[in-house]
Amino acid sequence: DYDASNLLIDFTDAVEEAGLTARQRLVLYLIYIRCFSQHEVAQMLNITQQGVSDHINAAVVRIATVNRLKEEGARVA
Repeated sequence: DYDASNLLIDFTDAVEEAGLTARQRLVLYLIYIRCFSQHEVAQMLNITQQGVSDHINAAVVRIATVNRLKEEGARVA
């Protein structure tokens, strides 16, 4: 579906533009693309479930900041 494709492209662009860490990108991939639970990802990465949640939250904040700056017309590096 066209809208779903656009959403995925926008998400991918946002992840790149936000300058996420490799671990943040990996956690997002495992949770949102591969559909693992936070508990499963924590076990895979040998971290706590809270650690997984922290990676997600930090990534979301960075992505939201980039999106806000773009909406304001600021140049995003």
